Amino acid sequence: MEEEKKKAVEESTAKTENVENSEKEEDYKLPDISLQLEQTLEFEGKSYDKIDLNGLYNLSLRDISEVQQQMVRNNVYSGFENSVLYYAFIAANVNHMPYEWLDKLDARDATRLQVMVRAFLFARV
Repeated sequence: MEEEKKKAVEESTAKTENVENSEKEEDYKLPDISLQLEQTLEFEGKSYDKIDLNGLYNLSLRDISEVQQQMVRNNVYSGFENSVLYYAFIAANVNHMPYEWLDKLDARDATRLQVMVRAFLFARV
């Protein structure tokens, strides 16, 4: 009787370990972070209905520094983390687009873009 209980416990433990290992082996997929625009954005003959922000996952200190330098070169000297332009420059950077790409972005979409990028950078998950 004792041996049967011991065997049952061992089998249960083995099943639990197998489930834990298979969960670890599965790749975790990062959530999609795209901003669906309320108004279509036109740039160089192309239309954009959303802004893909998934590149934020790969953003580095060097990237942020380059964005700040780019803003200074374009005579934007406001406090970076409070400027809607800073977040627009970052969004353009992660999409490998020139900063002018977002110049005609609707004010409501621009503010939503600022909130999304800022939340990504400052929020703790």
